[in-house]
This record gives sequence, C-alpha cells and structure tokens, in this order.
Amino acid sequence: MTQTPALISIAVDPSDTASASFNLQAGTIGNDAGDIAIDFTLEDDFGNWISLHDYRGHIVLLTFFYEACSGCNQEFPEIQQVYEDYLPHGVQVLGIDPMFFDDLESVHNVRNAHELTFKLLLDWDADYSGPNNYGVLVYPTNIVVGPGGDIAARMTGTSYEELSDIFDGILGL
Repeated sequence: MTQTPALISIAVDPSDTASASFNLQAGTIGNDAGDIAIDFTLEDDFGNWISLHDYRGHIVLLTFFYEACSGCNQEFPEIQQVYEDYLPHGVQVLGIDPMFFDDLESVHNVRNAHELTFKLLLDWDADYSGPNNYGVLVYPTNIVVGPGGDIAARMTGTSYEELSDIFDGILGL
C-alpha cells in the first residue's frame, strides 16, 4: 500500500524569519511493529469525527474492543489509569469498536461501566477493527503508534506495566 505525503503549509509574515526542517522517511504502511500506521477517520460515540493523523507527534494507543469481550473489560481499568498518568506527556488512547456485535448504547455502556474518559470510536463496517487493515483477529488487540506514525508495539491483551514500559521507552523516561 502506498500513500502520498501530506502537504505541509507554513505561513510566515514578511517581517518574520522562519526555518523549517523535515525528516521524510520511507516506510511500509501496514499493521506490524515498524510499519507506518494506517490512517483512518471514524466517528466517536459523541458524533465527532476523529482521524489518526490528527495525533501525529503524540503516542497513541489503539485498543480494539467490543462490549462482551471479557479480556477487553478486564484491561480497561488499567488502560484508563495509564491514560490518566501519561496524558500530561501527550499520550492519547483511542478505543475502537468494530460494531458488528454492538450498537451505540453498547459503547456507552462500556464507557459508563469503566468510567472511561478517552475517545471511543465506532468502526461500523469493521474496516479497521477487523481482519482488514489492522489485522485484528483477537480481542483485545492493542497497538501503540509512536509520535512519527510508526507502530511501536502490537499486543493481544496488555497491562499497566507493559504499557508504561513502552511509553517510558518512547518518551525517554
């Protein structure tokens, strides 16, 4: 799969001086560690449209779930805690529901049951949260996307300790 690079625009007032440098890196777009994460735009459970590319420069945890997934429900409290602890470092969490088992009420049930404050996205056609694109075959699946858009880690199931080790490594903490 290939994608064209995003165009970057910079506005400079004639009285200003500006300098910019860019490090463009060739890479494979895919779903494995080291690949460039596949971009997507999905609606969240409040009706807002969220795109992965809007989070460039941040570490993003993609956590794929559905309401009846016991493993997903077991790890949500730890994911919520790591989100709260690492949010000051710019870490974001996007929960993605394939919506083939759930409806909007189910997603709200998950949010309320675990008091989740991160974004929950609705993948109505399971384009990204199924076997296509991100290759999700087992739930929960968690993918950490680094600040440059590359996949830093891919896990089925996770823990606070595992995520904090990965985040600390990327952040240099």
